[in-house]
Amino acid sequence: MIMSLEEMYQSAMQKQKEISKGFIDLFGEAADPIPVVTEQADTLISKQHMLRREKELLGFYVTGHPLDEFRVLIQRLSCVPFAEVSGLDHDAVLRTACIVDEIQVKTSGKTQKKFAILKISDGTDRLEVPVWSELFEEKGHLLIENQLLYAILQVDKREGELKLQCRWFDDLTKADEQMMKLCETTFDQLKVQQKNMARRDKKAPAKQEKKEMKGKVFLKLSADQVRHSHVLHLKKLFRSYPGSMPVILEFLVSNNTLAHLVVDARWGVTLDKDLEQELRKLPFVLHLNVGP
Repeated sequence: MIMSLEEMYQSAMQKQKEISKGFIDLFGEAADPIPVVTEQADTLISKQHMLRREKELLGFYVTGHPLDEFRVLIQRLSCVPFAEVSGLDHDAVLRTACIVDEIQVKTSGKTQKKFAILKISDGTDRLEVPVWSELFEEKGHLLIENQLLYAILQVDKREGELKLQCRWFDDLTKADEQMMKLCETTFDQLKVQQKNMARRDKKAPAKQEKKEMKGKVFLKLSADQVRHSHVLHLKKLFRSYPGSMPVILEFLVSNNTLAHLVVDARWGVTLDKDLEQELRKLPFVLHLNVGP
């Protein structure tokens, strides 16, 4: 069947040309009139139509792919092939060109708003991607089978498997300078967001480490040197490094304990390297240690 497709297509074209010129096949079966295809017919439309027919009849493309006519444009748009998506990092943002193979429109049980699940391909691989309500409401009219799209996707690997999120899309066949500029702006904004998220993720382990620190902070202070302004400075430092570690202040005069001041866990601190460094450089702090 595959080998016969081109011959069948050429035969049908020849028959349409003969009909348009008034020839009749005396041995042919009676049939409904066939639309005339003239010599001036749009080659691209004919090619796209033939590819769609191949997909409908066989379930796959034989003589090419619908994106073939746009390869130069796709290269200019810096699109990433689907075959390379699995190798990208979590939260990576990419531009791509694809065709909608299948679409399922669903309704959210919580918001009662519509969204879509797409199966898309680019000639190298096939992927599934959701289009959530806000984007669906804006551009849902483009979500039909065989529609060519120019899209921005984001990689999601949080659960250990590859998932994709659709952040933006438009009609690839109508790509112009204005569309490309809009895509570039959206792409840059998403890249900035991705970098900010990466920075926050790097800081998260340090915060977790601070929460897990236990014990009490013991400070020995020289009662002869400490002043009221120094105590206010200590209070400001403690508020800059909030946590759950109590602080025990011991005021000494000639190595004799004059008084104790306890800052309980409700107003405690997180003793990291920065706070420790700040405390040790104060002239009235005689000793600092952490204990049970």
